[in-house]
Amino acid sequence: MAKGVTTTASATRHQQQNTLAATLTTLPDELLLETLSWLHPTIALRAANASKTLRQCVFSAHFARANLRRFMRTRPCSFDNSTGVIRRVHEYDALFFRWPKVYQTVYAQLYLAPLRGLNWGDSDAPGARNCNDETTSDKAIDRDHYEDTENDNDNDNDDDLDAVQMRREYGGGFVGHLDAPIPAAIGLLSPTNLVLINLNQCGLVGQIPVELTSLHALRVLSMAINKLTGNIPDEIGNLSNLVSINLFYNELDGAIPSSFGNLVNLTECFMGWNKLSSVIPRSIGSMRALKTLSLAENLLEGDLPEGLYDLDNLEAVFLNDNFLTGSISPAIVKMERLTQLYLSNNQLSGAVPQEMLALDYFTGGDLSGNSLTIDFEIQGLKLYTPAVQPTLSSL
Repeated sequence: MAKGVTTTASATRHQQQNTLAATLTTLPDELLLETLSWLHPTIALRAANASKTLRQCVFSAHFARANLRRFMRTRPCSFDNSTGVIRRVHEYDALFFRWPKVYQTVYAQLYLAPLRGLNWGDSDAPGARNCNDETTSDKAIDRDHYEDTENDNDNDNDDDLDAVQMRREYGGGFVGHLDAPIPAAIGLLSPTNLVLINLNQCGLVGQIPVELTSLHALRVLSMAINKLTGNIPDEIGNLSNLVSINLFYNELDGAIPSSFGNLVNLTECFMGWNKLSSVIPRSIGSMRALKTLSLAENLLEGDLPEGLYDLDNLEAVFLNDNFLTGSISPAIVKMERLTQLYLSNNQLSGAVPQEMLALDYFTGGDLSGNSLTIDFEIQGLKLYTPAVQPTLSSL
């Protein structure tokens, strides 16, 4: 009985919708646009499915502009026009990811273009904290590194702001679990104004749109713990002002673009726990500002590039759990600021160079799970695989 009543009610609603659609389509175009623009965008988009005429009206840039302006004339009071900072996420910020392209384009142009930061990611999402706890595995170090290490570098100079400081400065809030791709319309934001994108743990899917690489002023790009797939765009090298990139724990594949070498201001790179393959590009030797490099748990192969040893500001290296071959070069002595070196579970061979003894700041690391030999001791450095390996589930 209940099923029959439900079916009848559904049929009645469907008939009413068809009647309403037929009535609306008889209106002059301007009156039709004016009438529909008073509907909430979500309802207007749903109504567009009722007829071809309504769809043509609703899916036009002219209507999208009128509709959005009807419900959101300006950013809400939580937006500071003088600084371009959002103090609270608006419901439309989440809808932006799910809307049709025409709405995404208009919303980006009208309401997102003035912003200096899209700080919409989960502020508590695990990044990559610097763990010195001997009970924590190298795998956990990659996952937990950035929040604590960045807190050690507080500086009031805007030119030296690190990722954590910038997230604090640009306020924001969690936009939620989106289960949606990054809109190409993100490239319509100001290429000279936007400096921060934080979309950590937002349920992002699909590929990184190449349009994002047109945001030349970007300094922090953080989209960790999502389900992003495909290659990192070759044009990533256009973001030469980046100081921090965090693509940790996604499903990105393919080679690391050689254009990464153009990121000469980058101080931290977190791209572990993906499916990145091929070799570490030689161009990495141009990234002289780099302090932390995390590419653990990927499918990288080949030798450690010679350019790696030229990075004399590099403090922490996480390349564990890949398929790297070759040996560790005596040129490691040039990495005079190196404190942590994690190369475990690769296919490295040969002798660990004694030049490591000259690294004054070295505190430890893990070289186990390789075919390396050593004839000296360095406190905190593991070489042989222990009987029991920590697992991710035990962390």
